[in-house]
Amino acid sequence: MKKLLFCVFLLAAVGLRAQDITGFWRTFYDGGHRDPKSVVAVYRHDGKIYARVIIFYERGSRGQTILDDINNPRTETARNIVRIGNGVDAPAKLGGLDIIWNMTPGRGRTWIYENGFVLNPDSGNRYHARIQIDRHGDLVVRGHLGISSLLGRSMTAERFDVKDFPPNFQIPDYENFTPDLPVVK
Repeated sequence: MKKLLFCVFLLAAVGLRAQDITGFWRTFYDGGHRDPKSVVAVYRHDGKIYARVIIFYERGSRGQTILDDINNPRTETARNIVRIGNGVDAPAKLGGLDIIWNMTPGRGRTWIYENGFVLNPDSGNRYHARIQIDRHGDLVVRGHLGISSLLGRSMTAERFDVKDFPPNFQIPDYENFTPDLPVVK
């Protein structure tokens, strides 16, 4: 009986580790699930996890008004976030912006990815980050100051089905993304 319980526990632990977090996720303004803020693509590159903004919605529109998207980036982020192209700094746009990067597999029981960074595009602040899947299947990203994850804030996102993209929206192939990290000055 003890061996059976140990095997069940071991399989559950392996299953938790093997959760695939890549794909599209919807974030929210209100902390609940009423007012969508964005759709992000979580992707894997060279064994690390990244996330890129695909769609950004207007606050209060309940996901009906798109302010920015990866196919037509136009909303600028905080002034200290730039992209460097041809040796020139250019203000970063929200659509297509990598906001999570360099997440490596976690060693603990709770966090499945850690030791990476998350960017707040409104403030221009970069934080250390951890990622987990909660008991509801939602993605939880915890940004913290690096000293302790107690000094931080969590953001929750739910899976986003590709059929929920607007009609005629060119859905990006996140499996072929390569990191395009912003520069935070």
